[in-house]
Amino acid sequence: MGVWGYYTKEQLVADMKEYILELAFKKDPLSVAKLKALQELMNTPRVTYDDDNNGIKLYVIILKGKLEQIKKAESKQNLKEILAPPKLRYDGNKLVPENKWVLPEEELLMWSKASLCVPLSQEGFERYMEVFKQVFPDKFNELLA
Repeated sequence: MGVWGYYTKEQLVADMKEYILELAFKKDPLSVAKLKALQELMNTPRVTYDDDNNGIKLYVIILKGKLEQIKKAESKQNLKEILAPPKLRYDGNKLVPENKWVLPEEELLMWSKASLCVPLSQEGFERYMEVFKQVFPDKFNELLA
């Protein structure tokens, strides 16, 4: 299934419940940390945003991505990076995510909110468009047409 497939809130809740039950019976430190990470994730404002102009629920996509990342995490440091807000750094040529756990949809939401508050720098605008193209390739091409 693609990023913008038909994944629903109900499927997300079912997947999360299944994973929580799986972790609940494990007592190792990483499983306990993953349970705590899921709880923290659900209380994170960036994943509770549920409205955009297209009616697409970005938070479901972000939560699904973060759930998959938590499942793959191999350390508490990974979990810390997964839960951190998206951070970017300048690599000398352009802005890039600070760590591998930043989801394009999550970064897009960050840029969208930032652009409503302040004008973006040239580098910021270019990154915003790059991420927009990753998340909405068809819409991006429509805008250029």
